[in-house]
Amino acid sequence: MDHNTIGMDPTVGKPFLSVVFAAPPAGQLIFSPLIGWCSNRLSSIRVPFVILTALFVFGNGLYSVVELFPTPHRRYVLLLARFVFGISTSINTLSRAYISTATKLSERTGAISMSSLAQTFGLAVGPIIQAALSTIGKEGLMWYGLRINMYTMAGWICAALGVVYILFLNPSCFVHRTIAAQEAMKTTGFSKATDTYEPLKMFSIWTVMIGYSVLMFFYVSVQTALSPISLDQFGWSHEESLYYLGILITGGTLCSCAVFLLLPQLSISQTILSKLLGTRPQGNWMALYTSIGGLTRIIGPASVVVYVRFGTYWVFGLGAMISGLLLIWMWCYKSHLRTTKKINHAEEMQRMANGVAE
Repeated sequence: MDHNTIGMDPTVGKPFLSVVFAAPPAGQLIFSPLIGWCSNRLSSIRVPFVILTALFVFGNGLYSVVELFPTPHRRYVLLLARFVFGISTSINTLSRAYISTATKLSERTGAISMSSLAQTFGLAVGPIIQAALSTIGKEGLMWYGLRINMYTMAGWICAALGVVYILFLNPSCFVHRTIAAQEAMKTTGFSKATDTYEPLKMFSIWTVMIGYSVLMFFYVSVQTALSPISLDQFGWSHEESLYYLGILITGGTLCSCAVFLLLPQLSISQTILSKLLGTRPQGNWMALYTSIGGLTRIIGPASVVVYVRFGTYWVFGLGAMISGLLLIWMWCYKSHLRTTKKINHAEEMQRMANGVAE
């Protein structure tokens, strides 16, 4: 995306690229709280899912036709496209909140792990597709006045997948469920879901939030800095940078996929947060969780400035030092991150059955 920006407007420099990278998380940061608030008050999340997916389609489509606009306006159209795309990623808030309400306690770790696996798998497949599209080249070809090249084609593929996803949200495929609250009422004997809410452990919740924000900050920092580092340190062309970084990022995300698949307990932050929140509607808290990640993703691209002024040692050294300090802190307070005792599926079904019999 960054090389495409420079190609469309030669006056664009590295500072503007940081703004472009920050636009999607800014959209997510602003709109996630609103989406989370709405999700707690709607009987079904289908409508917001469809709206956000439609924005996803529009944002990617607009990105793919930026070249149709006059050169002086292209940078602003691109910013708008990425900002709209960022708004659409607020769907992560809905997904996290819905998984927490549509699963039993014994199922939640596995369900959240599969959600993390799906997201990570998408991050793995994306660079593979981008590397494959690099064979089209920067110039590409013209089709009915539209330029199809290695950058715009990625946008069109995402837009098409968004349309397919909207089709899967029809009532015959997707039915809204609220299993967690029903489970809690049957287990405890309460007649109202609000009676099953437990006091919030704020220290534990904010420990998870801070850990997640640090992780996202350095993930975005490294991702943003990789492109200029590859161009400056290795002398790669834009096409070579796109190809080799695609392979590198894919390798890392495939390793993450293997971890989520083989060790679901390691999808730590989201699983722990969901269980700490209990059976209450989690839209607002998941919105805060997503917004904190969005805020760190806005600040993360500043790593390009650190790289330009101080070099690679400072970029990766600071990341290693702060991550190490966070690991020590979480290890010291690991007892605060424990949730309820483990309940197997058979015990859970028996307790629910007893609740119904009573």
